[in-house]
Amino acid sequence: MRALFVLLSTVIAVVVLAGCDSAPDRGVEADALESRLRHVPGVAEASTSYEHGGSRGSAVTVDVSMPDATDAQVVDLVREMDDTMGDDFDRYHVDITVSLGPRVQLRSTGKMQPGPTARDVAIGRAMEKGVDARSVAVFQAPGGPRVDIREATDSQSAVATAIEAIGGVPAGIEAYPVDSPDQRSWDVTTPLSVDDFRTMASRVDRLPARAFAVAIRDGHVSRLSVGVDASESDALTTLRSIVDDLGAGPDRPLYLNWTSQADAVGTDRRDSGSVTVGGCGYPESAGEQDPQKYFTDAALAVQKQMRSEYDTCRR
Repeated sequence: MRALFVLLSTVIAVVVLAGCDSAPDRGVEADALESRLRHVPGVAEASTSYEHGGSRGSAVTVDVSMPDATDAQVVDLVREMDDTMGDDFDRYHVDITVSLGPRVQLRSTGKMQPGPTARDVAIGRAMEKGVDARSVAVFQAPGGPRVDIREATDSQSAVATAIEAIGGVPAGIEAYPVDSPDQRSWDVTTPLSVDDFRTMASRVDRLPARAFAVAIRDGHVSRLSVGVDASESDALTTLRSIVDDLGAGPDRPLYLNWTSQADAVGTDRRDSGSVTVGGCGYPESAGEQDPQKYFTDAALAVQKQMRSEYDTCRR
């Protein structure tokens, strides 16, 4: 009876695990897709990686290299891939990469659509020509393209190039610089003109504290990370000036976080803090739940004062 119970338990476990992933086996179709893509004009290399019912569920990854292809050939490749895949992989996690060169890729999580591909190729070509970075990925997404720039030698110029290449369509741009004290990371959403971006970037340059990371949403600086002096009075003066200089408030909300230029001595607690200017949104983090454990008394005093002056939370 015990042996029978163990056998039945094993069978039930297998059935339950198998039922967690209802996607059909598409191994044959994945192999056929790889074979077909290899014969598309302009393709140098093509491969598919296939997993059915694995640790992350069923997934298929498609990698295509087209370093010497024309723009039209890239569009034709995506059209052929879309037709060949059909609805075979609708229940699969799909990850597609089309490499236009050693530094620029088109990416998609899900089937890549032929319609927006010509636009995405044009963005990729412009970035390849105008940006010095380790890598640029143009992601195809339902809400518009997303451009991811890694290790840019001039992150601000890279964002301006991306804005110009994208034009007036809604899009997202993330630019991460090489490790340099005079560079910062950017997270920008469009539509946004290049002139408006440069005006905001100049305003950030003139702030009385070094900015490490900047986000722009709805045409204004919506998130900012800066370094400030360690003393409470100096920090408050600097942070108030930043809020005023950016014109932050209920109509232009800003999540501002800061870190002291000097490390706290003899403690694991940090000299940093944050305030939502013109709003009341804070992360559900351990630092918010138990601030005394993570931040110095001086840092908490600065944060308390800034929040009492600028956020809209009920007291």
